Amino acid sequence: MKENDFYDNLPKTRSERIIDWFLNLKNISFIRYLRKKILLRKTLVAFTLLTCCLLLVLNGLTSPKRVTFKAEQLETEKSFANDSGDMELVSQRYSKENGIAVLEFETKDKTSAIEEGIKSDNLEWQLFFPPNINAKNAEMQVVPLTDNKISVVVKNIPENYGVFIVRATNNSPVDKSVDVNYKSYKKHLAEEKSKEEASGKKKEEQVDTNPTKDNIIDFYVTLQNDKLIETSIQDQTREEFALSIFNAEIDYQKSQVTRLEDAIKTLKSSAANDKKSIDDLKKESQYAVGDELSEKQDQIKTLMNSIDGKNAQIDTAEKSIKVTKENIANLEKNVKAVQNGTYQFKAPVRSVNAKID
Repeated sequence: MKENDFYDNLPKTRSERIIDWFLNLKNISFIRYLRKKILLRKTLVAFTLLTCCLLLVLNGLTSPKRVTFKAEQLETEKSFANDSGDMELVSQRYSKENGIAVLEFETKDKTSAIEEGIKSDNLEWQLFFPPNINAKNAEMQVVPLTDNKISVVVKNIPENYGVFIVRATNNSPVDKSVDVNYKSYKKHLAEEKSKEEASGKKKEEQVDTNPTKDNIIDFYVTLQNDKLIETSIQDQTREEFALSIFNAEIDYQKSQVTRLEDAIKTLKSSAANDKKSIDDLKKESQYAVGDELSEKQDQIKTLMNSIDGKNAQIDTAEKSIKVTKENIANLEKNVKAVQNGTYQFKAPVRSVNAKID
């Protein structure tokens, strides 16, 4: 056997087989045909490139929305850092047709000894849009409702707004950090010296000298948040918006009264049945002895406890009805005030362009 025959019969490596495959492509009849037809070859290449571009565009249009905000920025439940209260953005609706957004907030006042919402007079509101968005005509109207509810209407939102921020500043006095202990002048001087040293250190380190206040909450409103619902919102005047909000709240409060009244009827009927059962057990106990008597006495005791619990629930429901009816009366007063022009609207909040991170 010749030496050349030996090497020719050796099995080829993987890389050699791949190279041979590409070399053999030129022998395919379709490839030979394209080499002769220059115009057809250029047309196929151009069509392939165009198809790739169209697929990229289609993928971009159908892909999920890119989220560019942190999860904590898009949160709808937030607390003031100074522990003065909580706020929750319970509903957010946006109409792209006329650039209107309706936001509904619920608040909780942690500075109060009783459970109640933050007083509307203690809240200041601001509206921010990115610097590259022309939102000079955008404005925000705040409409306080009953209890802990506040509605905010933002109008003239630019179509390509991307995101806007509703900022709430809580000016409720926080007495938890009030120091009522005596402080000597020597201690005062020591504290002032520490403040000066800390201030000097901050300047050396070039730390921001205007940190975010602890009584501020920012709510980011953007279509990147799944909680923002796109819908149709009728464009109305300030008075019409207020009336629609008040009337919607009145309808809700009246439905609560109906629900509570039905609950009271059910509880009273159930308590009456328990009382009948007690009367029957008392009659049966007259002829019972031993374990049977003890069992019936335990049943009577259980039913009495059940009646007491239901009576307590009835009392709670009646108190809730009283509060709800007071809310309805206040809302109806607001409706009359809007209708006769005596309702005191707060001045609309104008938008401000600011850098939004």
